[in-house]
Amino acid sequence: MGEEKDYTEEPIEEPAGGPEPIEDDFFEEEIVEESPMAAEAVEESMEEAAVEPPPFVEEEMAEAGYEEEAIPPEAPAWAAAGGGGASDTYTEVTRTGWGGRLGGAVKGMIFGLILFIAGFPLLFWNEGRAVKRYKALEEGAGVVVSVPADTVNAANEGNLIHVVGLADTKEVLADGAGVSAQAASVSSDRADPANNGKLIHVAGMAAPGGVLPDRDFGVSAAAIKLERRVAMFQWIEQGDAYVRGWETKPIDSNRFQQPQGHENPRAMPFRSKRLVSQNVKVGVFQVPRQHLGKLDHFEPLRLTSEDVDLPQNMVSRVRIHNGGLYIGNDPGAPAIGDVMISYRVVPPTVVTLIGQQNGTAVEPYPTGSGAVIERFAVGEKSPGDLMAGGVSANALRMKRDVRMYQWTERTSSETRKKLGGGEETVTTYSYEKSWSDRVISSDSFKKPEGHANPPAMPIEDGTWTARNATVGAFRLPPGMVNQVGRFEPLPVTTIASSIPADLRTRTRIHQGGYYIGQDPQYPRIGDLQVSYSVVRPTRVSIMAMQQGDTFAPYQTKTGRIQELRNGTYTADDMFKAAEQSNKTMTWILRAAGFMAMFIGIGMMLKPLSVALDVVPFLGNLAESGIGIVSFLMAAGFALATISIAWLFYRPLIGGGMLAGAVILVAGAKMMSGKKAAA
Repeated sequence: MGEEKDYTEEPIEEPAGGPEPIEDDFFEEEIVEESPMAAEAVEESMEEAAVEPPPFVEEEMAEAGYEEEAIPPEAPAWAAAGGGGASDTYTEVTRTGWGGRLGGAVKGMIFGLILFIAGFPLLFWNEGRAVKRYKALEEGAGVVVSVPADTVNAANEGNLIHVVGLADTKEVLADGAGVSAQAASVSSDRADPANNGKLIHVAGMAAPGGVLPDRDFGVSAAAIKLERRVAMFQWIEQGDAYVRGWETKPIDSNRFQQPQGHENPRAMPFRSKRLVSQNVKVGVFQVPRQHLGKLDHFEPLRLTSEDVDLPQNMVSRVRIHNGGLYIGNDPGAPAIGDVMISYRVVPPTVVTLIGQQNGTAVEPYPTGSGAVIERFAVGEKSPGDLMAGGVSANALRMKRDVRMYQWTERTSSETRKKLGGGEETVTTYSYEKSWSDRVISSDSFKKPEGHANPPAMPIEDGTWTARNATVGAFRLPPGMVNQVGRFEPLPVTTIASSIPADLRTRTRIHQGGYYIGQDPQYPRIGDLQVSYSVVRPTRVSIMAMQQGDTFAPYQTKTGRIQELRNGTYTADDMFKAAEQSNKTMTWILRAAGFMAMFIGIGMMLKPLSVALDVVPFLGNLAESGIGIVSFLMAAGFALATISIAWLFYRPLIGGGMLAGAVILVAGAKMMSGKKAAA
């Protein structure tokens, strides 16, 4: 009768894009890049090469009462990257007659006129805004007072002050803070029956109840997980060349262009595998099996002769080499078919559990609101650290970003003019799977059949802001907190209670966030990625009016001043930065006003080029001329508007600019007249 075992054996998932390379410090041989064989060929060769394990291995497995599982095939590169995927295209050809185009161009004249007119008030207002802002900063620079952040001096009430200090908060921002219950911290040495049914908090060393054995080679370790990695020395085809190197999967040499002289063994003599202890405890309390997957802090296990008890039929074939096992004649000169085996383990480690005590089990705790409290984290955590819903941080701001795997529609069009003034447009619609942070409505797709997306996000984005942020002795207003720092990733360690119950069973921690779906390597439509980021305490420089122990905008004769910059800056530096920001915004709005006029004029003149499209050559020529005329006229009108504004705000400078505007408009009129005569 076989012995009862308290561990399970799991397949090792190879990372997408190729097998995990052997660590340099473990094996002496140079690591060769992955074989360029197609993924399909690798999978097929693995199926063909599958053979039964040697008799001695089969016997040991029967004794232990477990089966060995094959390593699953590698994920396609697009799946690992989270984008791309299956795609298809749909092409549509539309034709528009000359009359239809001309009618559309005439209708467009109305919108063009509105756009052209809108450019005038935008440019005029922008110049006034820029001058007022300049004067406000000039006035503020003459009255600002730099004060220390550690005290609030009532004598500065109502003054424009400059403060430098650490923007900080004692507040803990949390996702899922609506779920609350008091967890009692208990010792891990004894399970008190009086606590059965209560919410408890336990922290301590998580350790296995026994050793994990690799019976094939007589290797064992008192670890939570024991992983064996097997690599075989093989021929690798690289273009027209053939090199030898270590690979963790068999390479089918029958698919080589020149298989003769480059034959590889058809199968790996041993498979990579992972043993997981199912009897992990923190003191007397059992660690729930669903949390064992979160213990993945593997460390290399370097073997010595004392760690290995080789079966008798393996003694002559296996040697210890550089902390691992080597099967072959000479590790210094490996031959095709030689095998290297490395080990790594998850050693006992400190963890924290929160849940309902049921004897020595720690189970999910049901609350009165219907939510469930179950917390697990690596390391020693206080109840407050874990009871904040699973995701929490001492931060000024916290943000939750949600992306969903969906179909996306991309379009590309090519328009060709036809003799007689018509147009033919060929539009190609392509459909791909990708991650998006917004819901993409598949109802609006040109071809929605087979490209259906979920109608809504099961979980929405969210942002939390500290209400009690300070800089020294001063309180930060909420509007200024939003300007502090930059978001940085916040890795998650437990499943937040904010995850809906119907999704929680499909939620796992993946790459520092949550993955809600079946398999992160093979995403499906509707799968979710949830990530968190925070703004941590950081030094800031502030320039604003002192109002009690907080800040408010300082009112000058022409505007208000309230500035916050991340980092340490003098008052002079902050004024210079504000002036530069004012200049940048002025030129952005000037460009926007010019573009409104340019596009508007072009739309008003569009019927002329469409009318001449009866002969495409004449239409193209007219279109080029309209572009030049529109540019010159827009530049002239924009400069004239800015000049008039400066005449109003700065008369001397505005006069010179107005003269230049007259020259531009006159030149555009002359050019337009010559084209009409031609």
